[in-house]
Amino acid sequence: MGTFLAGAPILPVSNVSGEGFEALIKALASLVRSIVPRRSDGVFRVPLDRAFSARGFGTVVAGIPVAGRAAVGDEVVLLPQGQTGRIKRIQVYGRDSSCVLAGQCAALNVPAWDHRAIRRGDVVTVPGYFAPETWYAAELRLLPEEKLAGPVVSAGLKNGASAKLHTGTSEVLARVYSLEGGPVLPGSHGFVQVRLERPVVAGPGDPFILRSLNPVRTIGGGRILEATSRRLKRHRPEVRQMLAEQAAALDDDLRRVEQRLRRAPGLAASEADLAGAAKIPRLRVAEILAQLVSEQKAVALGAGLYLHAEGLFAARERILAAVRQFHEQSPESLGPTAEQLRQATGLEKPVLAAVLGRMKAQGDLVERGQRLGLPGHRPRLEGPQGQLVGEIEHRLLQHLFHPPGADELAAATGASSDAVRKALAILVEHGRAVAVADGLWFHADALARAQQILVEYLLKEGRLESVRFKYLLDTTRKYALPLLDYFDRVGLLRRSGNTRFLREKPQA
Repeated sequence: MGTFLAGAPILPVSNVSGEGFEALIKALASLVRSIVPRRSDGVFRVPLDRAFSARGFGTVVAGIPVAGRAAVGDEVVLLPQGQTGRIKRIQVYGRDSSCVLAGQCAALNVPAWDHRAIRRGDVVTVPGYFAPETWYAAELRLLPEEKLAGPVVSAGLKNGASAKLHTGTSEVLARVYSLEGGPVLPGSHGFVQVRLERPVVAGPGDPFILRSLNPVRTIGGGRILEATSRRLKRHRPEVRQMLAEQAAALDDDLRRVEQRLRRAPGLAASEADLAGAAKIPRLRVAEILAQLVSEQKAVALGAGLYLHAEGLFAARERILAAVRQFHEQSPESLGPTAEQLRQATGLEKPVLAAVLGRMKAQGDLVERGQRLGLPGHRPRLEGPQGQLVGEIEHRLLQHLFHPPGADELAAATGASSDAVRKALAILVEHGRAVAVADGLWFHADALARAQQILVEYLLKEGRLESVRFKYLLDTTRKYALPLLDYFDRVGLLRRSGNTRFLREKPQA
């Protein structure tokens, strides 16, 4: 009573008369039909029982795959060693086979490995999915008090208690930390984090057993949720909420991928990222992502990246908050640049670019001269700063082809060098001035006039010697040569030595 056999049918049989065997066979057949077969569409993984060398074949590893399938010729990796190799031969239940499925007792011939370096508990799997880890989050159920070992465990599993953890074919010493805010009590279940004495390969949903050290008895068991890179904060409600969601999604690929996408570092993730995090084959992940996109639960950003709908909303809110703050602090500006937004929001470039594109298309933001602002924002140049900007613009117009530098403008206006440079930056941002070279600003009208003179001359003469340009503008080399370099950079001119040509004749 009280075991897994409770409620099982009792079927009497007679070896003498054969009576009852027909009913027994039918009951066994019914039991077999009720067993849910192991999935063969997962990521192939075999916890190894043993390894040996076969004459003429080399290293053979044996075990029962817990997921997926593999075929002769497939590349596999041995963990924790990290060595890759190809399967040369497969035997299933002692017979040659071209492939092996989850749940089948198999031997894999991988000649590239040294059997002497392989031990029970090592894992053979597909490259790119698993890694040996020492920290795992798990869901644990302790046995009832009357079946627990000793008064210490019977009072609940102490935080940091030592125990033996068995999962796959691994047996390893572990420390168990409760994530419930208190000890896991007998007969109850809760979330824990285990720190293993040595790295072990395990995946979401893998069953495990805990055994006490003295006396050696089983005290509980459960399922692995995920590997963790660090100790989790036990008193944070969001940690328990996250683990509860993971536990509920262990048997649901779609929910597991969606969770991983929702929790993706940097908000966005690729198929490969999600496949590796969820331990689900990439083809299946691609199908799930297509479904999530069709249900508007995810967005394809391009370049193979995906963003959860909640992440899209969060990114949009971050961007809008950053733009509003920028407008408040710099009302004279059209808005921040994309790089300024990246620094303010912490969003990665691909995510930022994709979300900005959507926001511009939807009218949430307006782009003007590589600046991004709210649709209703109108730059305000008021007070002393507005007067300084106007005075500097006037002086640039006065000296069209030999404009004063920042220091000259500071001396002429009585403003500080920093204030002058900020005023020049405002003029550049608003398209009323252009920084042609370091420390050299021209008014936009000057550039337009210089380009007109240049194009008219080249259309007539076909070529321009650099020294000639200063005479066309009635200026000096100090200003003429940087202007020519600028027109080279923007694609108007083609340079050959000291001679310039029109790169492409303007349309009439």
